Amino acid sequence: MKICYPFSLALSVLLFICSAAAPDPTTSPIEIPRSGRFLAAEPHVEIKPDGIANITVTTLKPCTGGRAYLGVIPHVAELEYPFYRLRGGLTRFDSLTISAEFNLKNVENRNIDIDNLRENRGGHLAYRLILFSDKLQVFDRVFAYGRSLDGEYYRAAALIEGPFVDCVTPTSAVISWEFDRAVDCRLQVQPGDLTFEFDTAETRREFLLSGLAPGTTYDYQITWVNGDVKFKSPELQFRTAPPLKSQQKFSFAVFSDTRATYGDGDRDVEGVNAEVIRSILTQAYIRNADLILVPGDLVSGTTSDPSELENQFRSWKRIAGPVGGRIPIYEGIGNHDLTFRFFQKKGLKNRAPRSGGETGEAVFARHFVNPVNSPQPTSDDFPPYSETVYSFDWGNSHFTMLNSDYHQKGPGELVVDMHGELRGTLRDEQLEWLDRDLDSARKRGLRHLFVFNHHPAFPNGGHVHDAMWWDGEKPQIVQMRDRFWRILCRHKVLALFAGHEHNYSRALIDRNVDPSFDVPVWQIITGGGGAPYYARDESIPWKDSVQFFYPLSHFCLVEVDGENVILEVLSPDGLLVERADLNP
Repeated sequence: MKICYPFSLALSVLLFICSAAAPDPTTSPIEIPRSGRFLAAEPHVEIKPDGIANITVTTLKPCTGGRAYLGVIPHVAELEYPFYRLRGGLTRFDSLTISAEFNLKNVENRNIDIDNLRENRGGHLAYRLILFSDKLQVFDRVFAYGRSLDGEYYRAAALIEGPFVDCVTPTSAVISWEFDRAVDCRLQVQPGDLTFEFDTAETRREFLLSGLAPGTTYDYQITWVNGDVKFKSPELQFRTAPPLKSQQKFSFAVFSDTRATYGDGDRDVEGVNAEVIRSILTQAYIRNADLILVPGDLVSGTTSDPSELENQFRSWKRIAGPVGGRIPIYEGIGNHDLTFRFFQKKGLKNRAPRSGGETGEAVFARHFVNPVNSPQPTSDDFPPYSETVYSFDWGNSHFTMLNSDYHQKGPGELVVDMHGELRGTLRDEQLEWLDRDLDSARKRGLRHLFVFNHHPAFPNGGHVHDAMWWDGEKPQIVQMRDRFWRILCRHKVLALFAGHEHNYSRALIDRNVDPSFDVPVWQIITGGGGAPYYARDESIPWKDSVQFFYPLSHFCLVEVDGENVILEVLSPDGLLVERADLNP
């Protein structure tokens, strides 16, 4: 039976429904936490006088069990990656607390004591925790122990980060390191018989070594005493840059997007694909790269929790450490290396940057050591560019790192009036700084100019919907991109190296793309550092400019020999993918 209601009643019901469903314009968006942090705090290591070591972790998500392994960082290895040798017993106190137990006398057993721990009465040990939860959670850490003359074991100060060598010039370098507790230490450098003493005021140090000779190999080591036991870092070497404008041959490695991927285990060690990045860095070391550049998306990040981003950056540094202590690594920032405030409705689109010391830029600058010649922000509401935008010279070449994720926000309607910029944006002050920076490099007589940026100007597979294209639907982004590219053309930049797309492509961007691009410039996308791969997208207008495409993990090794620049693209196993001549 059909029931007919009076029109006035139906209209009243409709008005009631509409008014109830309509959003209240005076209500602020609801902020929603977004964090994958698993550990409530760093693992707690306790060493009893009889040599029993207990490692206790408290988690934020239920844990059903796991595995714990203990090993050494072998002194005989050329690169100090940990080797695990013992398995510990696990005790699960409740779903959020688990403890592993090891007997340190076992690592001093003569059958496995390759680091002379018994003779030295202590040293550094590496441990790995594999915990079973919603996914396999992997945590790698180190601690140090000592054994007194009367046989009692104790926990000692451990070198938990570094030492790293950064910001290498012809006459200087920055050495940085961090202990897990305050301790007096000494930095020794040869040749020159240099010794520098540091007191216990800080656990983290960044020290500028100056007065060095160009193109010279230096040995360095950190030593300290805890109790009555002497400790030392590995003996490391680095080489200073050649003199400015030198025609001496050198090479650099570049790759990006080293964040975690699918498969668990070493493919996701606290937000980092440890399996791939370790292999790539080892290959760069074997092939004698003089410097390494990583333009963004070091970690999975994209979190509302700054402490989660901090933990992931620490994970990255632990993995990179054995190579980063010998070859300077210049890091750039990407869209995953950031912290956000997330809001209701399509949370990833409705994201806005955090502020103050919680911004991704601030966290990044605390953890990495890069040059500090960045531009200045034009507004107090925006964070410093420091150590995310910078440049430096090496031999006859100039290197410029940009930040196309600066103070990033999403495209959602809830954040449209909030401070921030869309992905792929280079603000006016950054473009003006770039123009001056490249002009200065040319005036100093540098032959080759290389620019690095996380977002490609001309995406080819995986990110045509953002980067500096946004499917062509955001005219302001395309206009900015074209202005950016014309700056590269004006200064005859040889190549832009970018990431963001998890593949490799080589494209020559010239007048065939836009008549105003009067000088051909290479765009090399090298996002093969371990993040999930992307296929090629041929819907883009510049598809015919792409000369090579490869979808899997890789890195680029660029050899600069006077006027000549040769690019090799290699798999993480060192197999050749492509070799190309980049000479103009």
